[in-house]
Amino acid sequence: LAGWSCGGLQALRVAADRRVKTVLMHNTGVLNGGPNTSIAGMDLTKDALRRWPKAELHVHLEGMVDPATLWTLAERHRTPLYQAGRGALAEVYGTGDFTSFLGAFKTICEHLREPEDYELTTYNALRRLADQNVRYAEVPLAVGVLLWKKLSVEEVFNAVSAAAAQAHLRLGL
Repeated sequence: LAGWSCGGLQALRVAADRRVKTVLMHNTGVLNGGPNTSIAGMDLTKDALRRWPKAELHVHLEGMVDPATLWTLAERHRTPLYQAGRGALAEVYGTGDFTSFLGAFKTICEHLREPEDYELTTYNALRRLADQNVRYAEVPLAVGVLLWKKLSVEEVFNAVSAAAAQAHLRLGL
């Protein structure tokens, strides 16, 4: 059973039917204002959605760097973002179009300077996925960016693998 956007929540709503073995929800979520009861099958809350086990099939590691992790990296490397202060994070994450998204991606990649940065980023990203009850995730890593920055792919992969192993032990992922 599958649904996209509002249809994803509607598919989830009928998932208890014994004939349903798998539910696929694509680009689905619950608005911050709570459940939308004006559309049939849209009466789920964020808490109810959070309890369901999920899989994340394509989310880039660089796209999973949250503001707290980026700030930790900015502090670690004393970057211009750090010099500008915490308020500058809002500008990085306030993307409204593709150009500003690319600027955010560039800023994040500039802060991923060493394998330890990737390890921290990976663990924090996996922790957030665990908080959302994600049980399986496919997380691509921009190897082209590693090569462009002349980072050791092997060392970064080792750091990412170490973080994933820690997340498995501590978080059950």
